[in-house]
Amino acid sequence: MSCEEPKWKWIAEGFIATKRVNLYQEAESCCNELINRRLIQLVDVNVHYYDFKNIVR
Repeated sequence: MSCEEPKWKWIAEGFIATKRVNLYQEAESCCNELINRRLIQLVDVNVHYYDFKNIVR
C-alpha cells in the first residue's frame, strides 16, 4: 500500500492534530512510526494486464 492515501484520509478525518509542525509532516511521522513498528507494510502493487489475444497467435 502507498502511504499517501491514508495520510490524506487521516488529515481529513481529523486523526492528525498538531501545533508543532504542519499536518502533512505529522501524518508522515505517524505513517513512519507504524512502518517502524511493523504495524503496516508498504508494498508496490504494479499489476500488468495483458491482452492474451495479442500474445498467443
